[in-house]
Amino acid sequence: MRTVPIFLSLFATAHTAVAQSALTRAGQRSLLPRAQEIALARSAAPASVTTNARVLVFSDSGFVVADSGSNGVTCIVNRSWPRSLEPHCFDAEASVSILPMEMERTRLFHRGVGEPEVERAISEGLATGRFRLPQRPAMSYMMSEAQRLIGDDGADAGHWRPHVMVYYPHLTNAAMGFGKSPDMLVGMVSDEGRPDANLTIVVPQFVSVTGPRLEQREPLARPVFEAESAFAHTLAARDAAAFGAYVALDAVFFGRRGPVHGRAAVVASWQPFFEGPAAPFSWSPEVVEVLESGTLALSSGPVRDPAGRQIGTFNSIWRRDPDGRWRVVFDKGCPLPTPPL
Repeated sequence: MRTVPIFLSLFATAHTAVAQSALTRAGQRSLLPRAQEIALARSAAPASVTTNARVLVFSDSGFVVADSGSNGVTCIVNRSWPRSLEPHCFDAEASVSILPMEMERTRLFHRGVGEPEVERAISEGLATGRFRLPQRPAMSYMMSEAQRLIGDDGADAGHWRPHVMVYYPHLTNAAMGFGKSPDMLVGMVSDEGRPDANLTIVVPQFVSVTGPRLEQREPLARPVFEAESAFAHTLAARDAAAFGAYVALDAVFFGRRGPVHGRAAVVASWQPFFEGPAAPFSWSPEVVEVLESGTLALSSGPVRDPAGRQIGTFNSIWRRDPDGRWRVVFDKGCPLPTPPL
């Protein structure tokens, strides 16, 4: 489900000014600590559905597997708008038809691609067989108490209501006998006439989030996620001076020749990576854990080559310095193990 249906705008006239400035889906999505995102994803449906579900978490490069699962269901926290958080579980058929299109939309929007280009890419994917439509009625769940939804008009819709969706390509409200004004006592067709059209049905009860609470841990972890992401961007931007600003004066970075001590030495040792027009590798945070004191944090995630293939994992310890800024004090990368012959 890309949005909350347009009829919600009837109840959101007070947000007109917000909507006018929020009509673009393109832009950076928020990144959450891994444990929180898993808990949030599993809250999209009852435990009977999600306990053995596959769970994917969002990273700067797209969705990655956090739990392989065993029942065919896949749960994610989608982000169809920059400010939305949409816990969403897909049954086995929806997992191989609707979900890949949704994940590609979110990945492209996160990269700043505009909506016409994104929809063109999805249409081309359907034409070439990269994506496919459901071969039977497919179902998904959006029942989380913590969902943060955005209406088609760009206005905040809050939690809206817990609901499920049954996908049937090109379905219309008229085909279901629904009138022009949706009656949610029955349901409505969202994205009507589209390949990913679905019958949206409100259900009686939200599902609670179990495990790490988003509102409790997010304020601690978000600044570190943002700092790590900005730190990684300095390499892509070929800006060694900006890179150095994220390195603590007494930092220790572990390289191929052993530890390097101090900001000046670290920046000098990394200088070859800033030569040339393109970065030789990239990294993005997937896991962030912060001490309750809010002074030290661990950040970890994949290191990728220019083609996007994972070639290793980084582990960084961040410290919040007296000026309030987070800086790296320890950093060590680990290459992927070589598979046995």
